[in-house]
Amino acid sequence: MKKLVKLVLPVSVLAVVTFSSCEKVLDDATETTDSAEDMASEQVAISALSDMAIDIVSTEGFMQKNGGSILPSGSWIDYVDSSFSDGDGIQIIVNLGEIDLSADEEVNISDFVTGKDKKKRKGKLTIKANHPYSHPNCKITVNFTGKVYVSIAEEKWVYISEGPGAYAFTLTRENSNTWKLDYSLRIYQHDHSGDDWLHVDGVAVGSFTIVNTDGGSAGVLDDQFEITGSSTGKNRKGKNYTVTITDKLLRKADPECSNTFVSGAITLKNDGSKTDIKMDFGDGTCDNDVVVTLPGNIKKTITIE
Repeated sequence: MKKLVKLVLPVSVLAVVTFSSCEKVLDDATETTDSAEDMASEQVAISALSDMAIDIVSTEGFMQKNGGSILPSGSWIDYVDSSFSDGDGIQIIVNLGEIDLSADEEVNISDFVTGKDKKKRKGKLTIKANHPYSHPNCKITVNFTGKVYVSIAEEKWVYISEGPGAYAFTLTRENSNTWKLDYSLRIYQHDHSGDDWLHVDGVAVGSFTIVNTDGGSAGVLDDQFEITGSSTGKNRKGKNYTVTITDKLLRKADPECSNTFVSGAITLKNDGSKTDIKMDFGDGTCDNDVVVTLPGNIKKTITIE
């Protein structure tokens, strides 16, 4: 992933107080853009996992829908409890191969399971549902066994474990086309592609409303979603940040489309910072370009890979 923006501090011997104030603003902006880059990778990983959870429970016959899953044939799925008649819902274990590596060990992304959505995943998840997918009160709960990995780029991956709380994330149906996503996760990011070792380690908490605006048939492939809500996280510098969706985001579950949102806008601000940035994801075009607006109405176009 490219660095979102490179800021160069001005050199001046005049007005020391003014210079210090300007320098502080630019430092804040640099730290905030670090948060934006880390947040983008985090959201790609969370979307990949929530897509998989919805896709699995919406494509199995016993969940009262049928269709082809995004997971390739041969993925290990163990139906621990496949009946709703016993009153405790159903339980599925999805095993895409378990690994648990420390930060300085090599991850072989070629071993990840590549879904039909072209996302690469690895790890073990337990998925529970209290009602069939089509039921108006369906609630899907996902827990992890160890770490779950999602490949973001050729030499970059995110691995996730459960954060504080009794679940990794839940999806609760609010009406026929609307879900509420709540998550509490520990996010780790690693990047071998550059000279610097990117290491993000922090808790991410989010609450989003997801509306299926196009598609809705079995599975999530080619569906389209509008997203509103907010989240918090921690960047590579240890700074906590808050993300607020200011213009509803649009995401397409299309393997030929972008890795990120295709329209909408967010505001991102680090805790304790006087500076925030705005990220505009465009007009619906399937690309990975984002316009970042910095203080002073400075605009940069960046690419999320």
